[in-house]
Amino acid sequence: MDVKQVLVTSFLLAIVESVRSQGPEKTIAWIEAIASALGEREGAGLEGDPMGGVNVLHICPFFSVVQEFVEEFGEEPEEFGMLIEMRRSLAVSNIFCLFHHCLRAKRAEMAGKKTSLHLASDANPAGATVYNDDAIVNAGLGRAEVDEMMKKVACIFKFQ
Repeated sequence: MDVKQVLVTSFLLAIVESVRSQGPEKTIAWIEAIASALGEREGAGLEGDPMGGVNVLHICPFFSVVQEFVEEFGEEPEEFGMLIEMRRSLAVSNIFCLFHHCLRAKRAEMAGKKTSLHLASDANPAGATVYNDDAIVNAGLGRAEVDEMMKKVACIFKFQ
């Protein structure tokens, strides 16, 4: 038994059950609280590689876990889709994007940054880029610049 895999699967199933029993809004608050607490434990820091005034991740550290979960259970639970859709404007492209964004934001806040903007991500089964147009404008970029960067990375964010 791979204990780490069991824990990850349990967390993902807990998200599904939380949406069913508590609703999507409370589930999002729960995920954000967990991510924030983990960020506090990990401590201050800025994630990603600097590129053109933003930070990027070349791969999503959580996407393979989501893919494995979906493959194991045959399809992505509709509950994940509900949460992703509620946060789509924040460039959330998979269930862990919400978690990772909050974790990254908490660590950045502890490092003295006021905001963590999530500009774009393509870490989803279709590989389709999801954009946060407000964050792109706030970062001083255009969609074309983001598209060019997305050819090389999985996720773009900016700390301010």
